[in-house]
Amino acid sequence: MSIVKLGENQKLLKDGVIIFPENGEPYIAGSRCKKCKKLHFPSRPLCTVCYSEELESTPLAQEGSIYSMTLVNLGVKGFKTPYILAWVDLDESRLAAQIDWDPEKIGELRHGQKVRVVISVLRVDNDGKEVVGYKFRPVF
Repeated sequence: MSIVKLGENQKLLKDGVIIFPENGEPYIAGSRCKKCKKLHFPSRPLCTVCYSEELESTPLAQEGSIYSMTLVNLGVKGFKTPYILAWVDLDESRLAAQIDWDPEKIGELRHGQKVRVVISVLRVDNDGKEVVGYKFRPVF
């Protein structure tokens, strides 16, 4: 189940990556340069192509496909291992994300597997707060 609103004991991994609209499902977003139309993820204040400061928040595709994946057994501090990490192709971008799937069943996934974004807890920080971010869940 995807988180639709942050709780009191939760915080975002990075501001501006997940948008929580008042009505509707949360979604991941990047920024698009108004001048050259380059899409950036995560959002940034300056276009890396034309150096324009005129960027606007833009929803990313919420579905994509697995380009490549691996099983992480020794991960970053605070992340429960093992977990599946993948490059996910969206319409206009490729990004790294955890796959919300049982790591012992990684063999059931394949290159090109359709996935959909889910907003969920990634880890718990040193203060006991749940850190919320995006993952992708397989669509069968």
